[in-house]
Amino acid sequence: MFKLSFLRCVLCLSFAKSFVVFDVNKLLRMIEFYPNDFIDVSEVALRHQLRNYITNVRSDQKFGKLKEFSDLCAKLVETNKCNTFAMVYKLLHLTLLLSVATTSVERVFSTMKVVKSNIGNEMGGP
Repeated sequence: MFKLSFLRCVLCLSFAKSFVVFDVNKLLRMIEFYPNDFIDVSEVALRHQLRNYITNVRSDQKFGKLKEFSDLCAKLVETNKCNTFAMVYKLLHLTLLLSVATTSVERVFSTMKVVKSNIGNEMGGP
């Protein structure tokens, strides 16, 4: 359930079709997944920054042809908007980190399952 809720929030960061699925309320919900990273941030300040961010990047042609979240992060750094929209940049950064970490953990458990099955098969044989 956590993963599905989190993915719905991440989808709101998508820049496809000029950020058409951008949703401030879902992004505010996303902060609940990272309570320690947003301790000193008020909801009002973040809501304001999210609204300014979406208005700003929609009007900036440099953000029009991005392909991946990593491209969006790179463009934010290149244009120095990572400082202007630091809280949004942190959300994007955490999203990228969590997706890599989740994939790595899933691979480890998948490998462990295969090893466990192979060991069980060897021990059960004649």
